[in-house]
Amino acid sequence: VNSTFALYGSHVVLGLGAVNFWNVVGAYTALSTPRDMRPVVVSGFQVQVSTLNLLGTASFPACDWVLRAAGMEDQLLRYRAHMSVCSVFCVFGFFYMLVRFRPVACSDKVDQAREEQKLDASVDKLQLLVLLGSLVIQAFGETV
Repeated sequence: VNSTFALYGSHVVLGLGAVNFWNVVGAYTALSTPRDMRPVVVSGFQVQVSTLNLLGTASFPACDWVLRAAGMEDQLLRYRAHMSVCSVFCVFGFFYMLVRFRPVACSDKVDQAREEQKLDASVDKLQLLVLLGSLVIQAFGETV
């Protein structure tokens, strides 16, 4: 790292992604799924997370070999390349969810009116930004 600014900037990017992002996606999944389908969708999400973790761990040696074959011999530089792939998708996914979030209406007739009110209510962007800020601060504590 050439400067302190670049170091803090990389921590902000990592704070948007990495382990924190799974929690954000899990909350988004639970909030945007009808109540009757929620257990199935959340369970499917957990299976997907486990599968991606397994595939990522299994593919790391091959990806590392490709980077070495491309001439990237410095180990720290290769680790940064590996981490940046995840971070790019995590940052894009977070902001996509932030902008496109809409709770799904419940299929029960009893709760339908209450769920429709949720659809009409705007998402409090300040609360989402506070959540993002707290996750970035948590990531600072874990990575510094």
